[in-house]
Amino acid sequence: MRLNIIDEICDYIRFLNTTYDIEVTIHPLGWDDYLYHTRAVECNVHKNLFCHQMKMFSDEQNNLCYKEQYNCFKQCNANDPFYYTCFAGVTQLIFPMYNKNSKIGYVAVGNFYDDREESLNKLKSHCKKYNIKYEVIAPLFDISLKKSKHAKTLISTLVSPILSMIEIAYAQDEKVPTYDDDNSFYLRMISYISTNYTSNITIEYLATRSTCSVSYLSHFFKKQSGMSLPEYINFLRINDAKIFLEMTNMSIQEIAYSLGYSSSNYFSTVFKNQLGVSPKLYRENLKKAKNP
Repeated sequence: MRLNIIDEICDYIRFLNTTYDIEVTIHPLGWDDYLYHTRAVECNVHKNLFCHQMKMFSDEQNNLCYKEQYNCFKQCNANDPFYYTCFAGVTQLIFPMYNKNSKIGYVAVGNFYDDREESLNKLKSHCKKYNIKYEVIAPLFDISLKKSKHAKTLISTLVSPILSMIEIAYAQDEKVPTYDDDNSFYLRMISYISTNYTSNITIEYLATRSTCSVSYLSHFFKKQSGMSLPEYINFLRINDAKIFLEMTNMSIQEIAYSLGYSSSNYFSTVFKNQLGVSPKLYRENLKKAKNP
């Protein structure tokens, strides 16, 4: 029965994300929380380009993001939702998440800004402190974030069923399970890759992390996804590259490095193999289409 309620949670979150143009994510406090062993893990990762790119600048930025999540958790009080703005200027509406009377995490609704100028100033200050090129990351801010267009009362009404379903899920089974089937194992692996695909992920590293052989994991991943691990990582990276080429003035080299490629030449080769044209020609064709 637990998997049924988890499916309902995930499907409802997808409905909210699509219908109301908001990003809803679930953040249990502990990495051993059983929600991370179910389909709910797909609702944990921020999928907007700005947040993803900020975390990928360095391990330090990634760790800062996790620290912000913990600080956000500490500010949760009773059942009262509150606005939280991170170091990068991203604002979310936070809803404390409970199992009985114990605070176990939070549900976040965003990602948006309250005051654009104030958020960008905060981002600029952070970039200066950590030697990040503001002119590279700032265009992604406007691509990924927007002024909140929904009242707090409406969002609270929409999120209330999620909080109730999460309490039901915990009530049905509070034991932390191990991987009980191939699907949960695959979801956990995909979640990790989706968060870290601009870093140097290898099948050897994932095999060690998953305590299984390289041969088994290679065949398992290809069977589940239809692609090899390198093919899947390149698929994710090139999807981001298309947005960078269309929406920013980043150079080909800057895009390549930001996506984890060791050289712009290799990036261009992978891009052309997937789309049939070079990144430069892809950008030129987009400009021609906009200005015929």
